[in-house]
Amino acid sequence: MRKLTMTDFVPMPWRNGGGSTTQLAVSPPAANLDNFDWRISTAQIASDGPFSFFPGVDRSLAVLRGTLSVTADEEPAFLLAAGDKPFVFHGEQQIETELPDGPIADFNVMTRRACCDHSLQMMQVHGALEFRQRSDLVFAYVVQGKLQCLDGTGESHHCGDGEALLLDRQESARIFLSSVSALICVARINFKDSRHVH
Repeated sequence: MRKLTMTDFVPMPWRNGGGSTTQLAVSPPAANLDNFDWRISTAQIASDGPFSFFPGVDRSLAVLRGTLSVTADEEPAFLLAAGDKPFVFHGEQQIETELPDGPIADFNVMTRRACCDHSLQMMQVHGALEFRQRSDLVFAYVVQGKLQCLDGTGESHHCGDGEALLLDRQESARIFLSSVSALICVARINFKDSRHVH
């Protein structure tokens, strides 16, 4: 289990220059936007415009603050707001966005389709929660609140707003979370090749 804080995160411009992103975690560790296996980030969107193209990549996006109007390919536009179910799409799709209520913040997961897949959910933690780690990796990002995480080996970490935990099933398959009240993003990543190095 590894705790990640602001000192571990890497700010950078969008691939198409239309916004800014903060890379929270990436694999391989030295990967760039062209050769990652998986990448997790937050982003600040301050103006209308398209998303970057990422051929061969599956993506999920959750709005953390504000409201985003999304047009995917030529389908009708829809609104995505804080607390809504994450938007799942392919990196090859033409995604156009508008900001009806001003700038937003979001949370993003990307996995290269040839080597891994993922899921993303928003979760409220009130009290104690135990879950079995069935995914190869779990990334838990605290949007708001304070979270304590204990794994099956007894290792424990406390996280506050904007901090995260990366949990590997090879280290522990049981995870215990506790909080008075916390909102977290939980990304689960599974590798298609069992020999893949995490």
